[in-house]
Amino acid sequence: MTLARILSWAPVVGIIILACWVYYVYVIVLCLLTIEYLSEKLAYLFFFHPIFFMALWSFYRSVTTKPLQPPLQYALDEAEWTRLTHNYNWKHETKEVIELRIKLGLKTTPVDSGYGLPSYCHTCKNLKPDRCHHCSRCRTCVLKMDHHCPWINNCVGYHNYKYFLLFLAYVMTHILFVCLTSFRFIVDTCIMLHEKGLEAARDINRLQVFAMFFFYAAVGLTLSPLIKLHRDLLYTNVTTLESSRPVGLVGTVPNYETFDLGWKENLNQVFGDRKWLKLLPIFSSKGDGLSFPIFMCTEVTDKESVNKQSNPV
Repeated sequence: MTLARILSWAPVVGIIILACWVYYVYVIVLCLLTIEYLSEKLAYLFFFHPIFFMALWSFYRSVTTKPLQPPLQYALDEAEWTRLTHNYNWKHETKEVIELRIKLGLKTTPVDSGYGLPSYCHTCKNLKPDRCHHCSRCRTCVLKMDHHCPWINNCVGYHNYKYFLLFLAYVMTHILFVCLTSFRFIVDTCIMLHEKGLEAARDINRLQVFAMFFFYAAVGLTLSPLIKLHRDLLYTNVTTLESSRPVGLVGTVPNYETFDLGWKENLNQVFGDRKWLKLLPIFSSKGDGLSFPIFMCTEVTDKESVNKQSNPV
């Protein structure tokens, strides 16, 4: 393993260390050593642990779930791909390419590949299924790739997008809970620092709670734009990559609404139909990661494409 590969795990290790520190400060320092009333201690601990556990579980699944790659039927030798596309221009495909696309069920074309030519990965030597992209960091093509996230040292895609979204949601919920329940102790600490000055700084426990509060507040402010971004992408069924590089049906202009099925069905595409599984980091996303339902009225069918190629004007 190279040094770069080892260093890529630094953010993951850093998150684990910070999670352990927050657990110690909140549970041991705040709840057990600082809070006086038993009922308040028990209430805080009762709500803290499930949220904390769900955030860690989602984080673990986001990190350890390996990206899904295109299956063997998409493998295509580079020489064969060159032969198939030798006579290709930006207005017409060869009939052989059209038949290959139909055989594999490829329905879309990216904005930079003309109107119909499938995407080919010269690194992995395979055709890319719809919404598939090559990740140079993971060194593989990833089904429905959203982006590569250094904080989990993994690609976010069809295999773990649900886990990634749950991780963001549970972390933000945890941040709000910790900040709200520790706020009055922050006020007390500020009052003590104002009244006693440096003498109050000797209370290490209160200073740790103080540090935890402002650290979490900073993390919450940092995560807010990211959560809003993925909320908007989720509601419109667009990946991060597609937000800058739209795709469209073969024969149509690429746009941002190709996979938009309405916000309810868009949510179900990621979280599944079973309600009891939606909030758990257990895989329940719809489909197989190779093809996706499309809602468009101006679809040019594969049969029409073949006919046009066979009978050019």
